[in-house]
Amino acid sequence: MNTFEIARNLFLDGLKHFQNQEFQDAEYSFLKSLELVPERASTLNNLAATQIKLKKFDEAEKNLNHVISIDENSIDLWLNLGAICLERDQLTQAIFYLERCVELDPHHILGWKLIAQSHDQNREFNKAISCFKKILEFNPNDVDALISIGAILNDLKEYDASIQYHQLAIEIDPNSTNGYVNMLSLI
Repeated sequence: MNTFEIARNLFLDGLKHFQNQEFQDAEYSFLKSLELVPERASTLNNLAATQIKLKKFDEAEKNLNHVISIDENSIDLWLNLGAICLERDQLTQAIFYLERCVELDPHHILGWKLIAQSHDQNREFNKAISCFKKILEFNPNDVDALISIGAILNDLKEYDASIQYHQLAIEIDPNSTNGYVNMLSLI
């Protein structure tokens, strides 16, 4: 087995550990993979995502800054930078990075959700609703987006519209606990 194959196997082990929420082991595997093949944007991005889960934001940011020099058009790069800013409560910067993510992939639902949540936390409710509606353009059955719009409309005291979004969410997913809970709070 050559060096690249060993690095690839370590990378795949890292992905498996990440998926199983074994973040320490994932970090170890990604770091070992990078020792063998140091300039892999995908490995650096996954290492950064793991370090975000481990709350190692400075290390994750350092790795992502390295990705910029390798592949500034990496969607995961901008998504991860946005996630770090969200964790640090730097909402304006988070929105900036996440908007870069959706510029590169306009159908990136997670990117849109994080932008919407950032606007919501920043009390920019109409912008948040617009982002959630963008998600619904790609996936009209996105229950989370429907419930989020309904919750924001409720906060804006637009109760009838809020009920409509919650009802639609419940129609799509009758097991939606959040849809029912939010609906009951409106009655």
